[in-house]
Order: sequence, then structure tokens, then C-alpha cells
Amino acid sequence: MDSDEPPQPISSGYRLDLVVKFLVVHIKMPKLNVNMLALFFYLKILKKCHENYIIIVTKKESIAMANGIYIEIKKRILDAEEGSIFVTSDFTDIATTTTVRKCLGRQVEEKNIRRIIDGVYEKPVYSNLLREYVPANPEKVAYAIARGFHWTIAPCGDAALNKLGLSTQVPVVWSYISDGPYRKFSWDNITLSFKHRANREISYMSETTTLVVEALKTLGKDRVDDGIILSLRNRLPREEKKKMLVEATGVSEWIYTVIRKVCAE
Repeated sequence: MDSDEPPQPISSGYRLDLVVKFLVVHIKMPKLNVNMLALFFYLKILKKCHENYIIIVTKKESIAMANGIYIEIKKRILDAEEGSIFVTSDFTDIATTTTVRKCLGRQVEEKNIRRIIDGVYEKPVYSNLLREYVPANPEKVAYAIARGFHWTIAPCGDAALNKLGLSTQVPVVWSYISDGPYRKFSWDNITLSFKHRANREISYMSETTTLVVEALKTLGKDRVDDGIILSLRNRLPREEKKKMLVEATGVSEWIYTVIRKVCAE
């Protein structure tokens, strides 16, 4: 090395924590075939200087880092439960979006995951009884999409009734209210529909409260009978009912009247 003083950072726009989770450094050396052990030692000195640095590495070292990223992404997938849904942003703590997409593409080729829609993947579940992979869970896909876009969502329509056990009919369209834009996603014979609602209608109520409100809206005032009220009362935990009484004060009068009956001891 030319000097004991660490070089000044030449950029703050790149971070190796997206590659192998250590800081990236620029090494002023006449030769670049530095072994990684010496690099790690030098890195510890440079970490005192600045949090962002650039590293110049040989082609061999670059390949090693890329393989490290692939192995880490693959391990996270293999460690996940079958039926887990992934979106690209689930791995951006490991690598850049472009690199993640390439690694996930390799995982699809190796049949460790399957692509549901662009940017959404599933670790498939195999049924020994049916001798085939079962379809992806629409609800899990919906929440994964919401996670990727940073939306707050809650089931509505038939999806809300189905989740609360008020209907056994499988929805033709799985509908969700969202503080994001109106969007539709389809694969196989399944359609997800996200309907925009004002943020205040979603963000200030728990998922359970929103779910019950949406289910009651779907049923309508004339279809809510004692059986529906009893079913909800028995299904919802006491703490959720207490919370619902507080959170739902701004809903329609008839809906809040029903909620009060549901929450009555």
C-alpha cells in the first residue's frame, strides 16, 4: 500500500452490504489480485473512515461474490415453508433488484420456486394425494403484492365473507380494499382485484375491524340476521371485539349497531 492512511471514499452511492454484507472499499494498489483475507483486514481499518466505499476486485472475486448472493437467496427460499410467497423486494437486503431478479430466475429454472406473476413467486406445495402441485393461495399472493407495493389492504366482498366463515363459496374474484391504486392481477383462473379506498378508511382500523365492516357491507342490512351476529360473536376473540367497538365508531349507523350486538357479552 502506498500509505498507512486509508484512501478517501470516491463515492457514497454503492454499498457492499447489498452484495456480501460488508462495506465496499477502494484499494490503491498496483495489483488487484489481493487475497480476500487481506481485504477483510484492510476493510476493518477503512470502516472507521466512512460508511460507503467502492471496491475494485478481480473478475474471480466478482464471480465469488455473485455466487455468494445466489447462495444466500437460495438458502432463504429453501428455509421458507412450502406455500410461501416471495416478491422481489423481499431480497433487496441481499442484492440489487436486477441481481435479485436474475437469481430468482435461476431458482425458477431449478424448480425451487415458480413464477405466479411478474415479480411474484411461490415455493410450491406438492400434494401426494393429487400427485401434482396445488394452486397458489390467492390471499397469500394478495398480501405479498401489498407488501411489495407498501399498500395496506383488507379483504372485501366475497373474500371477506369467506374469511369470516360467513360463506363457503370460493370467490370468483378475490377483492381487497387498498390505500393503493385500483389494480387487477390474474393467473391461471384466479383474479385479484384491489379497490382504492381513502387511507383513513383502512389505516386507522385493525384488519379484523375492517374485515367485519366490509363483510357487513357485502351482506347488506337486510341480510344480517341473528345467525350472522352469533357466528361473528363466537368467532372473534374478546380483545378484537373490544378494539372493534372503539375503531368502528365512524362507520354507518346500521353497521355500528350490528357491531355492538356482535360485541355484546
